[in-house]
Amino acid sequence: RRGRVTLRPELSRTRTFGAKGASSGQFYKSHLAGNRLSNVAIDWEARDLSHLLKPRYDAYLDGLVRKAKPIASVGELSSLRNSTVRWMHRGQREFVNVAKQLGIMNDEKWGVPRTS
Repeated sequence: RRGRVTLRPELSRTRTFGAKGASSGQFYKSHLAGNRLSNVAIDWEARDLSHLLKPRYDAYLDGLVRKAKPIASVGELSSLRNSTVRWMHRGQREFVNVAKQLGIMNDEKWGVPRTS
């Protein structure tokens, strides 16, 4: 769309009004209740955001992913504190299982896990 891309991790452009809504509060208590809007004003027009343009951002993100230590199980995380890791799941069922162990959102939207 107009040459724009989505940043990963996804940056929410919305806020929650509470437990009522389309998802019937499915993740409100576990994931959304603690979210707070910032009270710090930021002049985005004065910021240099060129690093977020597709060519530079793609190279940056690719570098992060390549440098991250691959892991095969959640059990490896305890010995890798303060490390950047990557884990590739083999399907939705495995993703849901690991997401539950980590306490992160385990649902998907349009075939993409929300925390991918």
